[in-house]
Amino acid sequence: MIKSFFFIPGNHPKIFEKAETIKSNEIIIDLEDAVNANDIKKSLDNISLLKKRKYYFFRPNIFNNGIFNKTILLSLMKLGVKKFIIPKFKTIKDLKKIEKLIEKKDKKKFQFILLIENPNSLFSLKEILKKTKLNIYGIAFGSHDYCAEINMDHKLDLLHYPRFTIVSLAKMFNLVSIDIASMEIDNTTAFKKEVDSANAYGFNGKFIIHPKQLSLLKNSNQKRINEAIEIIKIYNQKNKPTIFKYKGRVIEPPHIKQYSNLINNSKHDESK
Repeated sequence: MIKSFFFIPGNHPKIFEKAETIKSNEIIIDLEDAVNANDIKKSLDNISLLKKRKYYFFRPNIFNNGIFNKTILLSLMKLGVKKFIIPKFKTIKDLKKIEKLIEKKDKKKFQFILLIENPNSLFSLKEILKKTKLNIYGIAFGSHDYCAEINMDHKLDLLHYPRFTIVSLAKMFNLVSIDIASMEIDNTTAFKKEVDSANAYGFNGKFIIHPKQLSLLKNSNQKRINEAIEIIKIYNQKNKPTIFKYKGRVIEPPHIKQYSNLINNSKHDESK
């Protein structure tokens, strides 16, 4: 099942209502792409009034043209924020700057999602995950910035390598993998194709930018769960055979494991 990571701009006029009412697995308060420099102070004032801010992820504008902006990070930490998405970093040296900033704090209290948005971070990702002292929760793919960085078209077939690399390394290091944000709000067919693709790759999560997308994602998840429940039911009714057929498909032990994990994960998410 794909978890939802829902973006809300930090300067959103109804940020309090939005953050409380959006039924997403995770909320991300965006202080980077969605907020210009003039609105940062206003956004921080808004954030200071968010009751559940310690439970949300925040994406601050930490690295701007190679310059490390520690002020915004310290401001959020002062407000009690513990969960961060790190955009625009390139190497382990960038992450060392964040490590130094929190070296006198309890590092385990902080969680970080690494946002891969350029070839530098992608091709050094394995080394970064081995060397960083940050408490990494997950790896996400910022595909639109990545494409802009190398001047390539944003098409799913062209994004195979970075997506495959991210989901594979996330699995290797036991981290959450988060797939691309879709700009498709009204084109439900295109969005569903992205969700199906994310499932096919094995991503754990997907960035969401609109309630319509959230609804479509939930529907897709429920369909997959329903099918998994049906298959496991038939499997048990047949006294757990090694191989059996379901709607023209051969079901083997690896599939049973996958469907069982899907059902168990959905129950775990519901209990939160």
